[in-house]
Amino acid sequence: MMNKSFVLLTVAAAMALVGCGDKQTSAPAESSTAQIQVVPVAGALSQALLAQGEAVISPRIKAKQESLGSIAFDESHRLGIHPGRTESSWVQIDVSGLKTLEMYPTIKKLSPACIDNPKAGTVVVGVQVDGKPLGAPLDVNRNTADTIQLTLNGAKSLRIEVGNSDGSVSCDWFVMSFGKAE
Repeated sequence: MMNKSFVLLTVAAAMALVGCGDKQTSAPAESSTAQIQVVPVAGALSQALLAQGEAVISPRIKAKQESLGSIAFDESHRLGIHPGRTESSWVQIDVSGLKTLEMYPTIKKLSPACIDNPKAGTVVVGVQVDGKPLGAPLDVNRNTADTIQLTLNGAKSLRIEVGNSDGSVSCDWFVMSFGKAE
């Protein structure tokens, strides 16, 4: 499980830590200095902030792979992404022109049928900028209350990939909310 302490990685450091990039044949992208910080959420998130985040991000969605269920924003301004049993779901977002972006990963409130299942509401989330992973994948469960702060530094593309972490997918409704986007 991800430690709630401060995490700051450059793309190059993250690739070295997780052993990625071996298949890359092109030169590093401009975003080689993109950074990610994962910190606890400070206070309640306002619907106005999340609506602003949705307004910025929604038209920037350029591609997606839906494994189980649709990838779409709900009435609470959260982007729902459900992983498949063996295949990840992902969304590709154009972040050209954005300098920073705050994201809030969590699991949608569990139904009564899922609440007593300890495997319910657990996913693995990968964040990539310009095709390069930022840090190790995050374990997200029903108790996750983190803020992902991205410093994009000229990045063009953000990919959020959600995978099954434990073999049980029926209750793994992951949602990503977006806050401040500058």
